[in-house]
Amino acid sequence: VDKRAAKPVTESVAEQNADPNQGRKVPEGIKGEDVVSVNEYYEGGREVAQGVKAGDQKAIDQMATEMAAKIPPGATVVPMPSRDGKATSMLAVAQKIADIVGGKVADVLTGNKRESMYDAKKDGRQLTETELGITAGEQPSGPVYIVDNVLATGTTAKAAMKAIPGAKLAVYSIDSTANQNVPIADK
Repeated sequence: VDKRAAKPVTESVAEQNADPNQGRKVPEGIKGEDVVSVNEYYEGGREVAQGVKAGDQKAIDQMATEMAAKIPPGATVVPMPSRDGKATSMLAVAQKIADIVGGKVADVLTGNKRESMYDAKKDGRQLTETELGITAGEQPSGPVYIVDNVLATGTTAKAAMKAIPGAKLAVYSIDSTANQNVPIADK
């Protein structure tokens, strides 16, 4: 059962549905229509994303509630695995989203244990899809939304979307500066 209250469609909601990323740039190799996002990382997304990684329940609730507004009723929600190779912080968000939209969680993605994307980028490297090693244990039924906190370089997103063909990506925020190859030190 979808737990969102029915709200009248306003012009701004209609405009938002026409462009689910509201002009935010998605990384090369990912179709914009395959991504829904809530905000820009450096314009409100950073604090919530960091709170979710720290296990802050208020941040988890906020992220899930705002992301659920972008996900259709009854959707299957797949949490993105963390650098430990399994879903951790995003599993809590996925469970809350599924509860809100009346969907289900399919915790089917796993990956290799690895350093963080942030640490690799600080060292001047970008992890490859092969290093991430993201695979799906089974193919969930749709509509399927892979949920993640931040879309930056797109490497993780592309690997997950290859593992679950036809899935869409729901992210809390897009780091458009990462799409322009701006070094972290310059942010």
